[in-house]
Amino acid sequence: MTQTTVAANVRAELARHRISQTAVAKHLGVSRQNVAQRLNGTVDFRVGELITIASLLNIDPSAFLVDAA
Repeated sequence: MTQTTVAANVRAELARHRISQTAVAKHLGVSRQNVAQRLNGTVDFRVGELITIASLLNIDPSAFLVDAA
């Protein structure tokens, strides 16, 4: 499982739920640019961030760890 895969899964779930980067940033208490770096895979997500985003989306955090390949 690579960080790129995790980032792609988070992006897909955000798109599916129609949640913006700005909304995620507000929920995490960080800047939109910070979220963008994570979604682009240039900065790793922290476990707590994934749990918080999953909570926002009302899904299980393990959804981000599924390898689509």
